Formats: sequence, C-alpha cells, structure tokens
Amino acid sequence: MVRLWWYLAAVAATAANEYNIDVEKLAARVRELEAVVSHAGSATIQEIVQEVPADVVSSQKKAASNSGSRRSLGEIDVESVNMGNPQDLGAARRTSFHYHSMRHRIMKERQERRYSQGRRLDEAVSFDEFCWSLDNVWVVVAGLICFFLQGGFAMLESGGCRAKNAKNILLKNLMDACVGGLVYYVFGWGLAHGGETTNEKGAPDGKTFLGDGQFMLLPHRNIEAYGYHLFFFNYVFAATIATIVSGAVAERIQFRAYMIYSVILTGFVYPICSHWIWSPDGFLYRAGVVDFAGGGAVHALSGVAALMGAMALGPREGYFGDDGKVKGIKAHDMALMAIGLFIFWFGFIPFNSGSGLSMCGYFAANLTSRIAVITTIGGCSGGIVSLLWGVVVEGYSSLEYALVGTLAGMVAVCSCCAVVDVWAIFWIISPLGVASYWACEWARKKCMIDDPLGASSLHFGPGAVGMIAVGFFASPRFISDVYLNGWDGAKDRCADMDGLTEVPDGDENVEGDFIFYKYRKNDGCRDFYGIFFGGSGKQLGWQIVALGLFTIWGVVTCFFIFYPMKWLGILRVSLEDERVGIDIVHHGGPCYEWYSPVSALPEAHVEKALPVPETVEDENKENEDEP
Repeated sequence: MVRLWWYLAAVAATAANEYNIDVEKLAARVRELEAVVSHAGSATIQEIVQEVPADVVSSQKKAASNSGSRRSLGEIDVESVNMGNPQDLGAARRTSFHYHSMRHRIMKERQERRYSQGRRLDEAVSFDEFCWSLDNVWVVVAGLICFFLQGGFAMLESGGCRAKNAKNILLKNLMDACVGGLVYYVFGWGLAHGGETTNEKGAPDGKTFLGDGQFMLLPHRNIEAYGYHLFFFNYVFAATIATIVSGAVAERIQFRAYMIYSVILTGFVYPICSHWIWSPDGFLYRAGVVDFAGGGAVHALSGVAALMGAMALGPREGYFGDDGKVKGIKAHDMALMAIGLFIFWFGFIPFNSGSGLSMCGYFAANLTSRIAVITTIGGCSGGIVSLLWGVVVEGYSSLEYALVGTLAGMVAVCSCCAVVDVWAIFWIISPLGVASYWACEWARKKCMIDDPLGASSLHFGPGAVGMIAVGFFASPRFISDVYLNGWDGAKDRCADMDGLTEVPDGDENVEGDFIFYKYRKNDGCRDFYGIFFGGSGKQLGWQIVALGLFTIWGVVTCFFIFYPMKWLGILRVSLEDERVGIDIVHHGGPCYEWYSPVSALPEAHVEKALPVPETVEDENKENEDEP
C-alpha cells in the first residue's frame, strides 16, 4: 500500500512539472485507482500509469503534439517517474556506467531539440535535465578532489624517501598528471570507452577486449553524448596508476625510463584493462564482475606493475645487508608523509563514492553517502589494526605502521564498497586488507625486492582482498539494488529495499534475463550473492577469475615495459649518481638548500653540492676570502 502511494505521488509530481497535467483534476480521479490498490503487491509502475483515465490528459495531447517539446501522459518515460521515488529499485540503474551513458545520450538529444526549437536557456528545465546537470557537477567535483590525490602522492613519496631525491620524485608526480592527461586524451579514452554500441534490445554490442573510437575525443558529438565529466573522472583514475608505481621505483630509475613507462601504462595498459570491467562492452562487465571503484583494475593492476618495476631495477644500495637481511633506509620527513596521508584520505572518499556517477534521486544519493561512510570506516579500522600490530612487533606506537594501515584499509574497500555492509568493512574486510599488506611485505623482503614505499604490497594485497570479499560478503540487498534490479526479466525479483535477504518463495531457481550480463544471462539471483549470504559461489569464482586476469595482464605487459629498458641500459641510474643523489646530478641541485652532502660526493659533483649563500653579505664575505 505504502509503495503504491509513493508511485502515485511520483506520477503526480512528474505529470505536474513535466507534462502540464492538471493536478487537481488528476487528484479527483485518484480514488478511481483504488482498484489498483487491491493488487498493489504485483502491480508495476507501467500498469499504474496505464490505469490513469485517458480523459485526464486528453486536453494536453494536442498541445503536446503541437509544441513537440512535451509528451502525453501515455508516453511517460517510466524512468523519470522512478527517479524521484525512494522505494523504487529501478533507480538503482543510475549507478551503473552503461545506464548513465545511455541517459546522457537521450538528454543530449533532448537538449538539441530544445535549442533547435528556439527555447531560451533561461527557461525552466525538466527534472531529467536537472538530474543531468546535478550528475555532471557531482562527477566533476569528485574528480577535482581525486585529482588532489596527486598532491598526497607527492608528499607521501618525497617524505618517505631520502632528501637527495625529493625533487626527482616531485617532478615525476607532476609529469604523471601532464603526460597522463596527454596520452589518455590521445589514446586512453578511446581504448577504454570508444566504440560502445547497443543491439536492438538495448544490450551492449561492442568489442569486448578494447574500445576503438573517440580517440582525441573525436567526433565531438559522441563525447558530448557521454559527457566531458566522464572523461575527466576517468583520466584522474588513469593518472593514479603511474603515480602508484612511482613509489616502488623511486631513488634509482632514470627519468626518461620513467616517462616511457608512464606513457605506456597510462595510455594503453590501464585503459584496456578498464574497458574489460567498466565498459558495457567489456567481457568482465558482461560476466557481472563487481569492481565498483577499482580495487582490481586500479590497485591490483598498479601493485603488479610496481612489483615488476622494482624487480627489474633491483634494490637500492644499502637496503639489504651482505647476509640478505633488510637494513632499511629511513624516510627523511615523516611530517610530510603524515600530511600526505590526510590528503589521501580526503581524496579517497570521492574516489570511491564518485564512482557511482550520479547523485540524483533517493537511491543514488543514499548509495553515494553510504560509500563515503564505508570508505572512512575502512580507513579507521585499518589504521587501528595496523597500529596495534606495530605495538606487538616494535614494542611502541608507530606512526609508520598507522599510516600504511589506514591506506590499506581504504584500498580494501574499493571493489566491494557498493555491495557490502558497514560492519563487514570495519570488522573483517579492512583488517584483512591490513594483514594482506604485511604478508606481501614479508614475502617481498624474503625475495630481496626493494620497494621504497611498499607500493606493490599496499595496492595489490588489499586490492585483491576487496575483489574476493565481494564473493563472500555481497549482500543480496545491495548487489540487487546496484547491479541486478530493473533489468528486463529480473524486475524486483531479487532482494528488495525493505531489507529482504532471500529470494521470494518459488523464485529460487528462476532464470533471469540479465541482458547486460551476457555471460550470466541464465543465472539466478543467488548466483550473484556472497557465499555468507546464501550465494551459490559463482560470483566468487568470477571475482577470482577477474583478479587473475588483472594480475596476468599486469605481469606480462609490465615485463615488456621494464625489462627491455633494463637490457638496453636505460632503466637505472649509475651507482655513482645514486650515491650523489638524482636531484644534484640530473635536476640542477638539491630540493632543500640545507642539503649538501659534500663528503659523500665524487670530485666532479662537489661544486654542485656546495651550499648556496643565504644572504648577500655571506656571498660577499666568501668573495673577499678568495685570493
């Protein structure tokens, strides 16, 4: 009963605002719909719309057909009605990329019709147009905050390494943003989302391995149909990949080698991988794999790339002792690292919550805010668990342990944040992410691989935990809302918004027509649920397959990126340059004026390392002392 009246309220509001319906006249006929109330449990919104008496809108049809800018109530787009309905599970579709892009294409066509008919820009807009604008603004703002992650990377990495290489690290982070933007504009976007098409049923029908259009954002009409905001948000993700790897290859990679791998990783390796999982045409998307904010496509992939780069480069001088045990190299500025961590935390929240691509409507707004809470709770849990582990291992409260734990806790959230409960994140998933980080660190050191920032362990381990956690903890309510309900043949059959955690009696073995999940079209609802919530285990299998593909793709492609440069002798700086510091030898001087380790320098570089006079008087005094 309550649900039906929500539908009626939505119909009335939409009719009043968009279709010029006389609300009073419509209200007078509401009681005629009481017959519909009797079968509310099985009625759909389409059926309710069809029950509205024709004479309520008969006077509007002629005006609508003459203006060309309005539709009759009989032609009401059900999506626009559902969008404002907090009980309607169909609104969940607005959180997926393919529906978002399809709605944008429709809105673009409507805008073109508006302007071709001479309608002024200051005229009142429809609810759909308002949602289009709201989603654009939200995604751009989320992307802007995520872009500031580059500042967090710069501070965390430069503070975590030695002062003699700080300028080199800062320059590399700047070039990640610059070069990443260029190559993603020329190649990346086209490989990730170009050439997406649909068949006569509206299902994706493009290439499953990589995109093949919209390079350099051409033609403009196509990218405008998607929305420039989606390009911007995806570019920020792509630039993050190269920056993550930067921490693993710090203090010993040549700058030209860094530029080469940054171009290939941002322009080719990552976009193809993202096509698999986030393009409606991608084969992992069609298989129903859940990687909501990139725990696999971003973090696991970049962790593998970081490991391959560190292996190809070899350890820094002095990191391992003659006995093979870790001697370690201390960070030069923990304060800088701590500030970088808070920037990370600030950026991680829209990194995850912005991946829904929408804020319009009850469901989208609620999903976005819930993911923000989950991301924050994940960081809290990870920081506390790692701090306690540091007390056990080191015997004191360690800032270093707390920093990496907080990051690991948030990385573990990325894949599963939209489909799991908050309690699962705090008590299980984020702590397991921290444990996976320390396990990977132990294995890395045993293999004598030097990763100055622990980037490979920090991103691959927790990222893998988040991917696999979907197979165990995916709640029927959340995975149905975000990924299943509303598809043709599966409408509201899976768990509903009222908190049901089981498929209604008699539907356990019903096959669904999940037209967007081509490889799962004969699966039932339970095949998408986590094992701990009654799932069949199929979703866990697909999650593991996807994680394995991300890993293999990263290993193979990055092997052919780093090792040919090693064989050509252009990957690593010389031992002399490493001892002196890359800043002094390759970038015109140290980052800090107080840093000048003259005693450690060969004679050829002593002059560059001499301290700069702080005042004019000091410089004059030095000149007077000269013979």
